[in-house]
Amino acid sequence: EIRKKLLPGLTMAIISSSVCFLAMIFAPFNLLKQMSLFSVTGLVSSFLTTTAIFPYIPLPKNRVVRGVALFEHAFRLAKKVNGKAAICVMVAVSIALIFAFRENFGIENDIKKLYKEEGELLENEKEAYSVISYAPVNWFIVSGLDENDVLKKEEALREKIKSIDKENKGVMSASVFIPSLEKQLRSRAAVEKLLPLAAAQFETLEFDGNTTENFKNSFKEAEKTLLTLSSGDYPAAVKEALASYWLGKIKDKYYSIVIPNFQADSKTFRSLAEEDENTYFVHKVEDINSDLDKVTTIVLKFFLAAYIFMFIVLRFFYSTRQALKIISIPFIVILATSAVFATTATHPEFFSVTGIILVFGLGLDYIIYTQENEKTKDENEKRLEPFAIFLSFFTTIVSFGALALSSFQPVHLIGFSIFTGLCAAYLAALFYTSGAKK
Repeated sequence: EIRKKLLPGLTMAIISSSVCFLAMIFAPFNLLKQMSLFSVTGLVSSFLTTTAIFPYIPLPKNRVVRGVALFEHAFRLAKKVNGKAAICVMVAVSIALIFAFRENFGIENDIKKLYKEEGELLENEKEAYSVISYAPVNWFIVSGLDENDVLKKEEALREKIKSIDKENKGVMSASVFIPSLEKQLRSRAAVEKLLPLAAAQFETLEFDGNTTENFKNSFKEAEKTLLTLSSGDYPAAVKEALASYWLGKIKDKYYSIVIPNFQADSKTFRSLAEEDENTYFVHKVEDINSDLDKVTTIVLKFFLAAYIFMFIVLRFFYSTRQALKIISIPFIVILATSAVFATTATHPEFFSVTGIILVFGLGLDYIIYTQENEKTKDENEKRLEPFAIFLSFFTTIVSFGALALSSFQPVHLIGFSIFTGLCAAYLAALFYTSGAKK
């Protein structure tokens, strides 16, 4: 009898929650994928425990549930509220706040706000900046068919970068240490033109007579060999420096990194890279932010798909009116959460949107339980179930809401989003039954 009564509501609750948690499997973060998998596993385990084991546990006779009387008084007062009017007020206030603070409304991912450097890490960053007077956040990646092809393209790119380097801070790359073969040959040709002047120069510097002859012989001998990256015929210090810029062969092409020693508008750097199809500009902060914006949009599309799917599923269990009432909860949650975010100048981003999607599954449980409770004819059970729903809400809000206290920004945003959304979902479910006839 107990199982028969609980099964419809629990089934819809497990479906709605699982759909939303499973949507996180498509997220590009392993942490969220693990969270999704473990959460769904835990939900299914709890569902099976509740439906397969709990009905066989004998209930104590003459049981007294403490706190019911106090809660029942508060719930009785809430029931006197005009539910439809309260829902309309929630929606109207949310829309008004979003409009009033519309400059804060809009998806904006900023990775710099997700982590704050502190302690030894911050001190090391300051020390590094004091030495090199620059903290690189952007660079170019150059590709070519072979080593020399990459070096030639590096040299061409360095000349372009130097044209916008007003303070002459320079550019670092592999070709600074090992020039291309063509540049080495040009340098040798220039030296060869100056060889007739070598004797006079050495004499002025008071070198002995053999120095000039030795220099000419060593220069002629060096014509047989040219420096290449793969030869390794250079000092250990150069090898160590090259390790920071030369990426080597990856599949069928060779790659290297070119790092400007100065900051400039990223649009200017990108325009330089666009002039050569084998050159790519990377700005790690902007690129990650852009990727997160795209992922956030994708997650919202998954949310919309889950929203439509859940409405179709609800129609198999409830009437159209009841299904619309239940499926309106996520809409109210989004409005209320967006209003709070806009008011607190917190831009919706990937982690907060993730929290809202989780609320979609968790928040539907309350309205589903209240709908099932309305069908109950047993007055004693009808009196106890609102208290059980409140306990479910309270335990969830404490466990997830505690995440909002985290100093780690991604966790804080997820917790804050879930806390706000669950409060809106519970209040909406409560107001939907307020003013209803007993």
